[in-house]
Amino acid sequence: MAKNKNDYFMLIESQLACCVEASNYLEEILCDYSFDRIPEQRDKMHIIEHEADKIHHDILSRLSVEFITPIDQEDILRLVQILDDVTDAIDEVVMDFYMFNVIKLPQYAPEMSRIVNRCVKALYEASKELKNFKK
Repeated sequence: MAKNKNDYFMLIESQLACCVEASNYLEEILCDYSFDRIPEQRDKMHIIEHEADKIHHDILSRLSVEFITPIDQEDILRLVQILDDVTDAIDEVVMDFYMFNVIKLPQYAPEMSRIVNRCVKALYEASKELKNFKK
């Protein structure tokens, strides 16, 4: 039997690496907020989110033709969709600041971005353990 050619755990880590990049950038934006810079920051954040989408679609394409996966296909699908939702939500925060012309942030927004960033980084670290799932 041929060895599985798709390393889904590595692909999930790659998707999460984009999520970490987005959360790092969100923290950077909110800790030094300036509405004047939001248009270019929105564009940069969207590039990060688009890269995560490419990885997400790559995983879906591979799953559509894969017969045997290291864990259930449904579990992989659910996980990568959740990770995509996280990155999309981070992108949406910056988009909302732009769309709603947010001139001044609420007082605790920078602290919230730090909390989100810590959570996303913890998720990334946890993803490294997925390859040991059956062990």
